[in-house]
Amino acid sequence: MKVEAKMLLALGTFFGIMCAVYWNWSLENAGGVMMFAGMLLCFLPGLYYYWWSRRMPTRPEDNPQATREEGAGVAVPSRVPPSGPSSPVSARSPSCCRWCSESGSWFRA
Repeated sequence: MKVEAKMLLALGTFFGIMCAVYWNWSLENAGGVMMFAGMLLCFLPGLYYYWWSRRMPTRPEDNPQATREEGAGVAVPSRVPPSGPSSPVSARSPSCCRWCSESGSWFRA
């Protein structure tokens, strides 16, 4: 989690600097507020991840001396049946494709 936290905090810092530069030069409120929101969307999870990464034991992904076997994790049996995925989304996809092609030809006329 330390890598993710540092990456999000760095991205939030970048957005914060760009927000200050953009707001001072453009004098536009909407763009400045959106950049500020982007900064918050990076800082909030980044600070949360950083807070938890200091309280958790190091993961194999964060340890540079970890072996490949340590990072592999536990093998979980697959939940996909041998006949293939049978989710409602995959069952509806042919009808959705047909509807999109029919409405697309209607919009082109």
